[in-house]
Amino acid sequence: MWQLHVTVIPISPPIPHSAKIAKRYKKSIAKVVLRWLVQRNFVVIPKSVRKDRLKENLSVFDFELTDDEMALIQTLDTRESQFFSHSDPAIIKWFSTMIN
Repeated sequence: MWQLHVTVIPISPPIPHSAKIAKRYKKSIAKVVLRWLVQRNFVVIPKSVRKDRLKENLSVFDFELTDDEMALIQTLDTRESQFFSHSDPAIIKWFSTMIN
């Protein structure tokens, strides 16, 4: 059975400590968040149709976040979707029809 987990991390406006992490690695905040997801063994599918952005999205494999940075970014996950309620039975039923 498939299990879906959606993590929404606000990246705009920049959060001070995530901006500091991004600056340390000379990456965008979005790339740091992508790296955080990759290090947590999530399959990440960033959306882009621009060739330069597609190439840029691969730049998450040339650095690694420390345990402290991973924990700091984790605090940004509010466990609340900005799109829909993950606990609403109607939404769950609708979404399950999309993967069957």
